[in-house]
Amino acid sequence: MTSHDYDGAYSQTAALFGAEPEEMLVRFIRHMRADLPVLDVGCGQGRNALWLAEQGFQVVALDPSPVAIEAVRASAEQRALQIETVRGGFVDLAATRSFSGILIFGLLQILRREEIRGLLDRVRTWSSRGAIVCVSAWSDRDPSFARVCREWMKVGRNSFAHRDGRTRTYLSPGEVVRLFSSWEILHHWEGMGPVHRHGGGPTERHSRVELVAMRR
Repeated sequence: MTSHDYDGAYSQTAALFGAEPEEMLVRFIRHMRADLPVLDVGCGQGRNALWLAEQGFQVVALDPSPVAIEAVRASAEQRALQIETVRGGFVDLAATRSFSGILIFGLLQILRREEIRGLLDRVRTWSSRGAIVCVSAWSDRDPSFARVCREWMKVGRNSFAHRDGRTRTYLSPGEVVRLFSSWEILHHWEGMGPVHRHGGGPTERHSRVELVAMRR
């Protein structure tokens, strides 16, 4: 989806990506320090940010969609939670900020290669020793990969652009570990994710990549 499409989808569906936090976040939250905030990059409607705030963490929720940001604000107010919301992309957040945890769920597959490199550069500036990063992405084993290769324009390694503005980038096996080679890997898994749907859309299943890493 494009940013405009996300606005429309968020307006029509209260929990487009579900209401529960990511399972790996729940599993590895114990590694995150509470003295610095956690950054949720591409927070959507806030399922992870809200859950973290309920656990007592300071949270910065970042998303370019005004509809998404308003949904997070409204939910936080309703639950009496303190969440700092920032409307924008990762380039809009000051490089001088510091975080104990950085969440990058479902974002890499909609960025071009150069954007992924830019995001990872920011992650390094936002983190110090002991910081945790949680990542989910799609691999080139995804059922959509062959079709996208045929029908979309190639703009990078396993990276493709559609004429409507959408991007798809697929990681190769083990690539996510290489992207974080200087970090301590706490969790790495690749395989077929669960069958799911977004709102009233069709059922989907993706080849999923998961990583939790700690900055050395």
